Amino acid sequence: MTFFLDAYVDSFFASELALPPWAVVGVWAVLFSINHALFRRSQALVRAQSILAAADPVATKGAAHVALQVAFAVIVLVTSCVLGPGYFAFFGGGLIVAMAVTVGLNIHSVAFSRALGIPGNAEGSLKLSPAFVLRTKSGQLAGAGVACLGIAALVPHLALAGGSFFLWASAYGFHRRANKAAAR
Repeated sequence: MTFFLDAYVDSFFASELALPPWAVVGVWAVLFSINHALFRRSQALVRAQSILAAADPVATKGAAHVALQVAFAVIVLVTSCVLGPGYFAFFGGGLIVAMAVTVGLNIHSVAFSRALGIPGNAEGSLKLSPAFVLRTKSGQLAGAGVACLGIAALVPHLALAGGSFFLWASAYGFHRRANKAAAR
């Protein structure tokens, strides 16, 4: 048993990314663009149907928000690359894992929003509060973080642990914003 745990821990902390830093930046840019497009598409589909009304509590308007996300990614990727391969695997790889998981969540949002617009799929109407929307996003991200950690239990890699870290951090941020929105 001790040998297994030693081998697992050694493998976990020895993990590196297979891609060079410039390729990781390219993958991040592609995933960021896909996420951005899917999010915008989902928002447009929600606005186009009359079953579900949900105020968008996420401040995603304008280029300033996009610039802030890009600046955060640049800081994470450059700093972790400078610190060394283990840090780059955890933070750089984790950022990629979190972005990839978010693509899946945004695909779900597009499919759900599209289905709401099909006649006969839903009846009546529902208005969601900003706090509810934020709590739902928090729960989705926290669940995705648990999934990444569960996969890391089988596949020992720092990128999966880093992805879980970023997803949980985002979930916590949405949870805090939900509490502020509910207090209003």
